[in-house]
Amino acid sequence: MTTKPNITITNLSSEFNEFLQKVDAGSGSSSWQMWLDLVGKKLPGFYETLVVRTSNDEDIQQKYKSLFSDALPMIIKYQSLIQSEFAAFEETVFSSVSTFSKLFPDFDEVHLNIYAVPSLNRFNGFCAEYIEKKILAFGIDMIAITKVEPTIVPKMLFKSNASVFYAHEIFHVYHDNKRSRDQGLERNLLHHVWDEGLATYVSGMINPDADLDDLFGDLILGKLSQQARLNFLQIIAPDFRKKLSESEGSKLWRDWFLLSSERSDIPLRAGYAAGYELVRCMSQIYSLDAMVSWSNREVEDSVNRNWSTFMGM
Repeated sequence: MTTKPNITITNLSSEFNEFLQKVDAGSGSSSWQMWLDLVGKKLPGFYETLVVRTSNDEDIQQKYKSLFSDALPMIIKYQSLIQSEFAAFEETVFSSVSTFSKLFPDFDEVHLNIYAVPSLNRFNGFCAEYIEKKILAFGIDMIAITKVEPTIVPKMLFKSNASVFYAHEIFHVYHDNKRSRDQGLERNLLHHVWDEGLATYVSGMINPDADLDDLFGDLILGKLSQQARLNFLQIIAPDFRKKLSESEGSKLWRDWFLLSSERSDIPLRAGYAAGYELVRCMSQIYSLDAMVSWSNREVEDSVNRNWSTFMGM
């Protein structure tokens, strides 16, 4: 565990490396037990509650074991690449944090609990509650493997830039802290479009050499024209007021932002492109400090006030 004034990093690099040294890829049950002993027990309940998703009639431990078995061959194949990503993790994160502190003077008021873990190829990053605290977890194996297996998810071409991705997720934590006064206010689709667009936009400011492929983490979205992004914004706009807590809003959120989208008329995760374009347009009217500080209500008011102006940009 590495601790700095406003950052605590739990890095499972050594446990993962020990697992790889001991594992016998040809003996499934023994490798599974070694995983539980060396990696799983380091984070009690983490994989069972945050990584393994089951339906009501599925046995969670059996599903966990199945996911492990499915992921193991690729983990073995790319172990050197994954180990290198683990080794570079803390330096990359601290570099991003240093830039954040310069861009946002109050960034040091936010405490980050960051976890670098093997995800069994289930995620590259997420924010969640774990052992009664908010954490930011990064799946280092997924981040590493998508660099050489960009088609690992059908209909998507990953462009894995770890520095950009870390900055994107760290901004979400900072932004949530800034908008703590919004807690309890029911969120709608516009709020999510704005949040993801702002995180994408800021990750580019933290990494000025990154291109749109890097910012979207996807070669398909990255090659979209500005007009195409504006078109997505126009398509999603009539649904801005749909509440995420309701079934229709939840489905829209999935179809615009998740890999499980069922829509064929838009690319996977097209909501990120729409959100980025919304923020890019608004940045020509408002300062970054102002946009980052807005409450959800202020986001709605500002977008409504300027919609006709920036849709003509």
